[in-house]
Amino acid sequence: MSDTMPLGYRIDAELKKDAEDILKKLGLSPTAAIQMFYKQVIINEGIPFDIKLSQVKKPLSVDSLSGEDLEKELLKGLQSVEMGERFTEKEIKKIFEKKFKK
Repeated sequence: MSDTMPLGYRIDAELKKDAEDILKKLGLSPTAAIQMFYKQVIINEGIPFDIKLSQVKKPLSVDSLSGEDLEKELLKGLQSVEMGERFTEKEIKKIFEKKFKK
C-alpha cells in the first residue's frame, strides 16, 4: 500500500458504536470499512449507493393494508411474542427513531 495518512472525523457516538459492532461481526476494522467505502467512491465516481428522500420508510397504516396483509403483520408480532421477544417502551422508541428517522 502507498503512503497512509490519519483521517479525523466527528460522528455521533451511538451511530459509531452500532456500526462498529456490525463491522466487528463481519471481521472488519473501521479503517478497512472506510477504505472499502473510499475505493467504491472511486470506482463509482460518486457515492456507491442511492441517496433519495423517497427511500425513507414510513410506518404502516392499518387502513392501508388489505385483510390478508394485516393478518400477516399481526402474525409476525404474535410469532415474536411467542419467541420471547419483549421490548421496553424505551427500546421500542429507539427502534422507531432509527427506522423512521425524519
